[in-house]
Parts: sequence; structure tokens; C-alpha cells
Amino acid sequence: MNLSSSSLISISIIILITNQIPSVLAQVPEINLISQEYKWEPFGAAKISQNDTGLNIAVRTDFKDELWSRGFLPIQLNSATNRSLNLNLEYASNSVEGKVSQYGAIASLQKAKFQAEFRDKNGDKMLWSSVLNSTEGQPVNQTFDLPSNLINQQLEFRLYIMTNGPGQHTLDVNKADIVIH
Repeated sequence: MNLSSSSLISISIIILITNQIPSVLAQVPEINLISQEYKWEPFGAAKISQNDTGLNIAVRTDFKDELWSRGFLPIQLNSATNRSLNLNLEYASNSVEGKVSQYGAIASLQKAKFQAEFRDKNGDKMLWSSVLNSTEGQPVNQTFDLPSNLINQQLEFRLYIMTNGPGQHTLDVNKADIVIH
């Protein structure tokens, strides 16, 4: 074998290896749940606004008792094999301003609780749930391990704002990605 044949073989091997890299990367799909491809719906007192860079769920209430409001997204996570799943969230949660009474006094603000959840398509069975941190409006990143039983079934992904009194509460989501490993 001469030098040019060996160089040609080396170049062929390098091309073969670099051509394999995209196919390996393609095996780790990432699903952006706040892209315009997906349509979030409100429930309860929730108001939804969505664009390509974020999702805002807002609840303004004077209701004095417990109220569970949410944004929800019907989705199906497909994979040919049972693989591990991660949910990556970048979000900021906040509770502000209580109700002003007829006498001018501000009622005490009840901070909301925030939660992420996956349910079956009918909403009957909770498949995964986690409390989200109260961030006082400061963005945080959290990664959650999800169970593999979420794969290949119709689901509903929910982001809750649970209130227990008057106020204005928001959950701003800048990133909501599911990575299938």
C-alpha cells in the first residue's frame, strides 16, 4: 500500500466517523413544549399567553378558598424503546398584591403553590407530579427525572397555580423541554 492509498483510507474513515455523529445525536430527541407547535389551554381562573420564547400562566383571583387553576397541554411522547426521560424547566413563579377591602385595608396575601404534573389523557390518573419552587419572580432551572411509563401514550401535561386566597399569581416558563435518552 502506498502513501496515497493509506491517506485515502484515513480520510474515508474520518468521513465515515463524522457522518455517524449526526445519527447518534438524532437518537436523543428533545421536545420543546412551549414552541408554537403546541397549543396550551387554560383551566379555572388561569389566563394563558404563549409565544416562541415563553409561556405565561396568570391567575388573578379574589376567591378566598382553595382554587386549582392550570395551563395544560395534550401530548404524546413516542419512542421505539423504553428510555429514560428528563423534563427541563426554566421558570419564574410569583405571587403579588392582596385584595383591597372596602375599608382600604389590604387583605393578607396568600402565596400560591406551583406544581408540574403528567396525567393520562382523560385526566383520571396521575402518572408523575412534582412541586415547583416558589421563586419570587427569579428564574430557576430544574431538571426532573420522569418515569418511562409516560412513553407511547396520550398524556396531559399540567402546570398548576394553586391559590388559597386573593392575589395575582404568575408562572413564567422560558424553557420546557423533554429529553428522551
